[in-house]
Amino acid sequence: MIGYRFVTPSYFPALGIPILHGRSFREKDRSPAEKPVILSEALAKRLFSNGEDPLGKSFRFGSQNQWRTIIGIAGDVKNHGLAAPADPEFYLPWKNEVGGSFRSGHLIVQSAINPDAVARWIRSETAAIDPTVPVTIEGMTTRVGKLAQRPRFTAVLLSLFACMGVLLAGIGIYGVVGFLVAQQTREIGIRIALGATPRNVLTMVLLAMVRWTVAGAALGLLGAWLSSRFLDSLLFEVRAHDPFLLSSALFVLLAVAFLAALIPARRAMRVDPMVALRYE
Repeated sequence: MIGYRFVTPSYFPALGIPILHGRSFREKDRSPAEKPVILSEALAKRLFSNGEDPLGKSFRFGSQNQWRTIIGIAGDVKNHGLAAPADPEFYLPWKNEVGGSFRSGHLIVQSAINPDAVARWIRSETAAIDPTVPVTIEGMTTRVGKLAQRPRFTAVLLSLFACMGVLLAGIGIYGVVGFLVAQQTREIGIRIALGATPRNVLTMVLLAMVRWTVAGAALGLLGAWLSSRFLDSLLFEVRAHDPFLLSSALFVLLAVAFLAALIPARRAMRVDPMVALRYE
């Protein structure tokens, strides 16, 4: 199914839809003699998959015999939700001679005036023309917010689970590192008795932590890279294999591991050699 819309020249700048190639509609395009058409990027790629430039080519749709000239390529618009793919569609200039029946029309108003004042003005002007016409007015932020409700809920839920996972990972790392340092108490005492400085003890503990943490981080990154493709359907404007996100998660876990090792390591620096040698 290919959608189409009758629009005025101000439609694209009002909604912030970019014209990627060619030009937008002009007022003269609304005259009966002009037959321009603008394709969405998705439709242009489908019709001209061989890389051919669509500008200036002839285009017609359905059973119509009327050919139209392609004058521009517009950016894709997600009409069915943020997670849904952009549908291929094309745009025609709105003319007073447009035939066919339409159940409804949409008027986009871009103004610096208070939205409530603009809404009252639109209702009064519409009622002056025909008081029986139903008018529904909605802010663009509200309309887009409705489309984002479900993805936002999913994102909040996943973020909560991710934070819990990081917290549990931090607790686990702290416990493991603390246990490893406790096992090295006798060794630390012997090293101090033989002349090792607190700095040497700290370096030894942190290097041991780095070896285990780097090995675990490498395995974790590999698992994240392989499993992240299953999250593609839940992401919006974010790549599943985003290097920044993966490196950020790695940095957080390394910071947690460093802090988890630093606390028992500083405690180990103050170990009394006699106590350590008697430690069971």
